[in-house]
Parts: sequence; C-alpha cells; structure tokens
Amino acid sequence: MSTSDSYADPAFYLRPVIEILKTHWPENRAVNILCHGHSVPAGYFATPRVDSLNTYPYLLRVALAERFERHVLTHRPDVVTIDYGLNDRRLGLATARKAWESMIAAARGADACVRC
Repeated sequence: MSTSDSYADPAFYLRPVIEILKTHWPENRAVNILCHGHSVPAGYFATPRVDSLNTYPYLLRVALAERFERHVLTHRPDVVTIDYGLNDRRLGLATARKAWESMIAAARGADACVRC
C-alpha cells in the first residue's frame, strides 16, 4: 500500500453519506454518526482539565447547527416554519428547547417571520 492509499481523500470520502443526507422523504433514512474513541474525543486532551467544548460530539453538533444558517437563512426567507416534535423527544426537553430557541433567534435575526 502506498502512502497515498493510507488515508481517505477528504474531497470524496463522505460523498455517499452526503448523498444520503440529500435524499428526500420517504426514500431517506436516519444517518447515525458515532464518535468513538477515548480521552481525546471525550475532551481530555489537556488533562486533567476536561474541555467539553472541544469534544468530537460537541464540534459535530456545532457544525450541524451551522447548516441551518447556511441552508435555510442564506435563502433570505420571509417566513420560516420549524417543525419539531415526535422525533425530537429523545433529545429531552431542555436540549430540544435550546435548539428551537437558537433557530428562532437566528431566523428572527435574519428578519424572517417564524412559525413553530
């Protein structure tokens, strides 16, 4: 195996997952993302302090939240509907509420009417 074969090309290796994420209902499906590891992905990079804002799951959540601004608000909507409910109950009310409030604030900040 050559050196170039020992790593994935970042321009292409997630392309199949991205295509799944673009699939519309009812052909779509849930995409499960697992952050597996030990101390570094769990925030223990600079021990003994735990830096929860540099954990893989948190950084992934931040990146996914940016999709709302990039894929919704860049269209300069006049009205944004946010429909969360049944599938989000697994998050817990506090986590879901924080996500809702963040999206509502961002939409209002972009001068869009919000309907939840």
